[in-house]
Amino acid sequence: HDFDFEEMNQLPFQLNRYISDVTKDEKFTNLKGLAELSMMLVKTERVCRYELVYRLLKLVLVLPVATAGVERVFSSMNYIKNKLRNKMGQKYLNDCLVTFIEREFFLQAKDKDIIDYFQNIKRRKVNI
Repeated sequence: HDFDFEEMNQLPFQLNRYISDVTKDEKFTNLKGLAELSMMLVKTERVCRYELVYRLLKLVLVLPVATAGVERVFSSMNYIKNKLRNKMGQKYLNDCLVTFIEREFFLQAKDKDIIDYFQNIKRRKVNI
């Protein structure tokens, strides 16, 4: 979905020109990965000329990170739901998932600060 119909038609031609161009340039010979390749495209100011190739490279570089994030959320959801025997509603599940997935952040919060926050929300019948 990141490429429209016209761009999809142009991409093979741009890839062929790109391959022909960079194989002649010594700056591209000793690169050790896609990240270095995309950085070299920027350094040599070929990004505008090979805009579609650069976009494709960015997508390929981001895909593993995005996929890992989604897998982490589903893994956490399975852990939480199994732990509570699937007896929870959607809102409670969402709240549990946020605190479980972002636990490094929540571990930095002090218990006293959390207690003070809830005590200041509104008057309660029982002191927290």
